[in-house]
Amino acid sequence: MAVRVLRELHIRKPTADEVHDYAAWLGMDVEEDQDLFYLAEEALCRPLPVPWRPCMTAEGDIFYFNFETGESVWEHPADEMYRELFRTKKAERDAPVRLVTISCTCDGSEELLVTCCGALNGEEVSQMEQRSSMKVEDFMTVLSKQLEIPEPQLRVMLPCGELLEKDDDGLTLAEVFGFHCLPTEEEKTKRTAKRTAKRARFSDRCREMEALGTEVVVDTKSHIEPATRHCQCRDGEVVPVACL
Repeated sequence: MAVRVLRELHIRKPTADEVHDYAAWLGMDVEEDQDLFYLAEEALCRPLPVPWRPCMTAEGDIFYFNFETGESVWEHPADEMYRELFRTKKAERDAPVRLVTISCTCDGSEELLVTCCGALNGEEVSQMEQRSSMKVEDFMTVLSKQLEIPEPQLRVMLPCGELLEKDDDGLTLAEVFGFHCLPTEEEKTKRTAKRTAKRARFSDRCREMEALGTEVVVDTKSHIEPATRHCQCRDGEVVPVACL
């Protein structure tokens, strides 16, 4: 049987009809599973994995041949993988959602005590200490593992009745609960470095003025501009010098 080894053509973006037809081929319900059509489009844009190559029989039929194992199949090697991926994603989407409520207490330190309860029975299911600077996205991952619930099936309600959404992922727990907690060690270090740099600039400015023969008197009682101290020159001129 004469067989031709074909060169894989340049992959183009599939049309809506091609995505629709391939989605049905994977086993999707073209009405109910449209939110998963992206899998069909992704599969159509996926190149053949090495060492698979498309081949054509003398009758013009296309099949796929693995040049390392000698295996040949009529279906694209990625078909079954995406068919299984579709089943997994559909099961995750259709699984029942677990709703929990979380509350939080803060003693003013960096640590928050987060309590998680069942939304229906109010029974406490988890309690943990987390840093107030922890992002919501990371908290959801931790909570999902602790409750042994896949993240797609876990919904969290705040004491005010609002649900945490994907848009909240970048917020910290302190921001979500409205707590003002003590600064972290990293924040303290940054503030100290900033104050030190300001003092250094102030000292440099005073030395420059003294080098010009100007007598510098630091006025620390000025209330005109709290973020600025004033250097009073010999001739009475007041020169602002930015510092703490």
